[in-house]
Amino acid sequence: MPDIDKLIEKMKRQPNGIRFQELKRVLEYYGYKQYILRMFLKE
Repeated sequence: MPDIDKLIEKMKRQPNGIRFQELKRVLEYYGYKQYILRMFLKE
């Protein structure tokens, strides 16, 4: 959890400096795994 908190703080400070892996990690932590899959598997 401390890593997630650090990533969220980084997102607040540097919204343009976020890597996709960081965003994915935070979203998965909060239960958005299905959303991520749908976002990239759209036809």
